[in-house]
Amino acid sequence: MSAAQFVYVLVERQGLVSARGLGYYLPPLFDDDGFIHASTRDQLVKSANQFYSHASEVIAMEVDSTLISSILKYEPGASGTLYPHIYGALRLSDVSRFITITRTGTGAFELPEELQGDVSPPTKPISPT
Repeated sequence: MSAAQFVYVLVERQGLVSARGLGYYLPPLFDDDGFIHASTRDQLVKSANQFYSHASEVIAMEVDSTLISSILKYEPGASGTLYPHIYGALRLSDVSRFITITRTGTGAFELPEELQGDVSPPTKPISPT
């Protein structure tokens, strides 16, 4: 599997706890936006630093774009860059793995080691520790 096959949905730990109780994830702004914002691996760090500046860590939910049960579209953001948008709830059963992203000594989020290079995810979801 190639890295381009995956999209990532960022969520704070409390949001993930709530989602586990429901079996699916919908962000607080879903009713306003009509979709779940996602990122490609190359967009992940920029999105984390831009939208989660208040958080010390975020969870990246890795989703195989070929297996997702909701509609996935790539649409331009404000800068014109195409971003993945998920139209519908994200079932947690569609998540390949949960990856914790923490701030580095510089105060910025950086791509975790397990997302560097072309690596295949495990075949079963792994819960964050």
